[in-house]
Amino acid sequence: MFDQSIRGEITMNEFQDLFQYINHMKLYFNNIDLNHDGHLSGYEVMRALNGAGYNLPKQVLLIL
Repeated sequence: MFDQSIRGEITMNEFQDLFQYINHMKLYFNNIDLNHDGHLSGYEVMRALNGAGYNLPKQVLLIL
């Protein structure tokens, strides 16, 4: 995903992009984790998926 040349290694710019992506995901996780316990409840997972544009039926979310 970040290894644009598909050589099995990343450049400094690719690493910066990866690092930025990781920090973005960490912020998103922390915003979704309502009680800040470091875990996502079923409700929090549903919020995360809905926020990412995945409007799954409740039955599917119960399986997760």
